[in-house]
Amino acid sequence: RAPLRAPAVKEDNSEATVPPAFSPPDVLEFVGLETDLPVGFLRLRWAMLNTSSSFLKDAFYADIMKYEKIEIQQWSTNENDIGLPKPPDGVDESSFLHATLEYSYLMPKSAFVKANMCYGTLEILHYDDHCLVLKEKTLTPEVRVRSLSLYPFHYSEPLRWLFICALIATILVSCAANHIGTGALREYL
Repeated sequence: RAPLRAPAVKEDNSEATVPPAFSPPDVLEFVGLETDLPVGFLRLRWAMLNTSSSFLKDAFYADIMKYEKIEIQQWSTNENDIGLPKPPDGVDESSFLHATLEYSYLMPKSAFVKANMCYGTLEILHYDDHCLVLKEKTLTPEVRVRSLSLYPFHYSEPLRWLFICALIATILVSCAANHIGTGALREYL
């Protein structure tokens, strides 16, 4: 089994300083999580992004979320370098921007829907020693909005969400979401 956490990173022991010109990304419509984490930023970034880590698959998707049939592909570029505390010589972290990672999993049955597959893509929007911003798009083609009685309309579009998660070196985590439906769907959310 691959490690869930990176080894401790010496740089995580020093005080986190955010550059004066830094501003976090705009918050989206729904703020679903905002918390301080007592863990080093570089260590957590490795656990979430590096291909050698099984944190997302084993600790989060399987153990916490109870998903099955989890498949996580490689990053579209720099697959062995993304998430490292320091990139290898000759690799510029700016080359990580807009790298994508595709994944899928089977979500268990809930009170609202049957067990169904979810297909997602992570994209790196910001990556440096102070902040990591990920955009996550998910698609659940087996779940149609009309099948969810909590929506006051009948529309057969698959549910799609856009999540932005910002990890800031002080380990403030802010996650927000927007529904990215079209037409009538947006009017009700």
